[in-house]
Amino acid sequence: LNCFNDILSNVSTGDSGSNLQYGGGFSLGRFFSGEKVSIFGGVEYFTPVPNLSVKLEYDTSVYPEGMHVDYFDLTSRKIEIDSRISAGLNYRYRISERDNIDLGLGYVHGNTLYLSAAIHSNLNFSGTPGVYMKAEELNQPYLEPYSRLTPDWQKYLTDTIMWQMGNVGFVTHKVIFNGNELQAEISQSRFRKPIRAIDLAGRILANNSPTNIDKITVINIDMGIETLRATVPREILVNAVRNGALDEELVEFSTNNFLKPKATVTENDYLYPHFFWSIRPNLAGTLQHPEKFYFWELEAIAEGTVSIKKGLYLNAEYGMPIYGNYNRGYTYHWPDGELHHVRQNRRLYITEGKSGLRKFVLDYLTDLHPNVKSKITAGYMEMMFGGVGGEVIYMPDHKQWALGFNAYWLKQRDFDQKLGFQDFETVTGTLSYYHDLPFYDMRFKIDAGRFLAKDVGVHIDISRRFDTGARVGAIVAITDCDADCVGEGSFNKWIYFELPMDLWLSGSSTRKTSNFAWTPLTKDAGQKVEAGFLYGLMIDAKDEVDSLRRTPWSVKKILSGFGTSSKEKI
Repeated sequence: LNCFNDILSNVSTGDSGSNLQYGGGFSLGRFFSGEKVSIFGGVEYFTPVPNLSVKLEYDTSVYPEGMHVDYFDLTSRKIEIDSRISAGLNYRYRISERDNIDLGLGYVHGNTLYLSAAIHSNLNFSGTPGVYMKAEELNQPYLEPYSRLTPDWQKYLTDTIMWQMGNVGFVTHKVIFNGNELQAEISQSRFRKPIRAIDLAGRILANNSPTNIDKITVINIDMGIETLRATVPREILVNAVRNGALDEELVEFSTNNFLKPKATVTENDYLYPHFFWSIRPNLAGTLQHPEKFYFWELEAIAEGTVSIKKGLYLNAEYGMPIYGNYNRGYTYHWPDGELHHVRQNRRLYITEGKSGLRKFVLDYLTDLHPNVKSKITAGYMEMMFGGVGGEVIYMPDHKQWALGFNAYWLKQRDFDQKLGFQDFETVTGTLSYYHDLPFYDMRFKIDAGRFLAKDVGVHIDISRRFDTGARVGAIVAITDCDADCVGEGSFNKWIYFELPMDLWLSGSSTRKTSNFAWTPLTKDAGQKVEAGFLYGLMIDAKDEVDSLRRTPWSVKKILSGFGTSSKEKI
């Protein structure tokens, strides 16, 4: 195929003037700029045997002289090419409605036999729900209105509601009799879908409601602040659950409404102070280190939380190593760049702080207004920084945007993650704008301000939510620290994944998620303290309510409008 070389000689311009000194930049001039041209490709034949296919591949890759099969292990076998044609068999086995596993057997390069396994999942396929709400005939009201009951009966009624809520895994903060409306403030981690919690809590309220109650309201409380409010007429609830689960379309989701002058509020006197502790595993990892493809450490996190009052929490996390390979070649990599190393010294925190205080922080969250939430934080916020600061966020009613501001005074912690600090201190502050885009359930977020290493710029975050509740996103940080200042990689960038844990549960549900972030190179520019942000707390429950998310459009939906025959709803 060298005959094509003359035709394409005009694009063999190397880097076309691109500055590739630090990598990570956009270098369009490198496209079609090699000295030789060739073709490569393959075919796949699906056999009469279900799920079995045969693959043939023609590979013209030229591997560097002396390249090893394991790039990170120089003692591994060198790559040799005896044949440009490779062949293989692939069998796809269905694990579940959503997941498949591909098992492969092949012969490549004319000298290598291989076995492979790959798992595939469709994040946009929610599948059959793992939790079902059974049909139930609710009680007929028989009690007089709450205000007419004796004090003993009033206490019995509210205690019964709180007790029954506790039996199904809900924490009750308040029970409110607001005229003809019965309200309950609850916190729950049992159901990812809020409608399940609204259904179950609504049944308890309806079963215990006096005769004058014709409206049921369930208020979701996360970390002491209201994040979701749902109201349904009692009669509609009774008729709906008689046939099974409560439909989300029957529920009105609204913001805080003010109580009537004669409303009666009963708080849970047994709730505060409250102490909670747990021990959980945590897997820390480093991908694509120069010494090894993957370094990892499995540790046990002992966590304790004291709920002092509603919205005021003291939380501590202590990490203890169990097993890993960080002690096998995880050598120091000589951080580069001109900024203070606010993140590039991660290895020292991992190796010198194998056992250490990961977090010890006091948080106070409150509702300044139904649409304005605030948070004040003080303590050891993460493994690398401690300090004091706060955040405020404005989320207007029935809008797809929000505006927030945060500011922190921070000091860098010692590498051993005990109680000491280093000399470096800084003040950070960013103005944040959040917007749900009208296509593909995508979300745009931008932070502008001052970051950990005292650089100034913007943090751009674009993510997509899938029907399973999973979210995948990418972040780019662009600050006044240019490529020379950043060093290798030219600028900072990440990708991240948020996966609901109930994807792997059958017959149960949970609000817990598994989060993973990866960056090609850990850099210091555009870094923020990991203090937790109000927007994620505020939007978590609403994201799982279909009617509250912006109705997305897509290219598929647009094109479905063309044609002469009727179309099915997408």
